Amino acid sequence: MATKVDFRKLALLLLPTALRKKGIIALTSSLIQGVRVLQSDYQVFCEQTESTLKYNGQVCYLRGLLNDTFDSDDRRISVSDAAEHDPLLIYTRKFGKQCILAHQGNGNAVILNLRGYQGLSEYSFLVNVPWDLMIYADRLTAMVNSYKLAGMKWKINYQ
Repeated sequence: MATKVDFRKLALLLLPTALRKKGIIALTSSLIQGVRVLQSDYQVFCEQTESTLKYNGQVCYLRGLLNDTFDSDDRRISVSDAAEHDPLLIYTRKFGKQCILAHQGNGNAVILNLRGYQGLSEYSFLVNVPWDLMIYADRLTAMVNSYKLAGMKWKINYQ
């Protein structure tokens, strides 16, 4: 919430009326130019900070941010949950009941989960992006990594 101060006008008003001549006014304008540049940089910083704080890791905000940044006309970028694989049910003699057997990753790891099948997907969410936006992959990756929640794994899914 930066306020705009006209430093040129302020310097002119602070000059005594007897010294308000063209040469003195030009000199004060050149002296305050550095302050004007700093004020401009500060306003840009404030606008960038406000736009950064406007978004968070929620799906609706993340989708809006990505669409606003990379695909503002068509808004084709979407965020979806990662699809989990169907569990395999096995019967164990030791426990005398059914257990769920699930493969994760490349199929080498086997997880035996007696309570149920949940959270065994490799990714937490997918970012669905059209093929023609592939050139922005690095920027998109950096943006999602800065806004996603800690511990979440994600992947770009080109459509």
